[in-house]
Amino acid sequence: MRLIDKLIIHCSYTPPSQDIGVETIRRWHTAPRFNDATGTYMFKGAKYSSTEALPAEARMLGNGNGWTDIGYHFVITRGARVEVGRSVVIPGAHTKGHNKHSIGICMVGGMDPDTRHPATNFTHLQQTALQALCKRLVLDYPITSIKGHKHYAPDRECPCFDVQLDHLLAFSGMGDGCER
Repeated sequence: MRLIDKLIIHCSYTPPSQDIGVETIRRWHTAPRFNDATGTYMFKGAKYSSTEALPAEARMLGNGNGWTDIGYHFVITRGARVEVGRSVVIPGAHTKGHNKHSIGICMVGGMDPDTRHPATNFTHLQQTALQALCKRLVLDYPITSIKGHKHYAPDRECPCFDVQLDHLLAFSGMGDGCER
């Protein structure tokens, strides 16, 4: 078993009306990706020289990341369902340079539908589900850090709220950790 000592929180950067889950994000992450520099496509870890060379299933998916699976270990839907993505025994593909020892959790939402800018529009039920999942994972693994993606990638605003403050305060009993 790999050492897991970090939880990294993300958002799907979708409007509140788009209630997606693991399967939709898996399609986004595994769809072929075109590399301008090499002129090749990546799909499920393999390189292809043209769209014609891609497997039929890949040609129907559109442009994505070309990964072998969803990058997150868990996704929390708008309805607060916690869905399992990538197995926690396998490192994620969610935070460059920090996947080896972390679990990636994605909250669905995070985009203002009018401005298309980042927005803290997660439901109270989603926040409660995130807290419960984090508490369970803290009991199961030697977690020393719970932070948002933006902590590791300062050019990102994901997940649109201060994970470190909100959720660590919730674990200590000093706050409920929910955006209102």
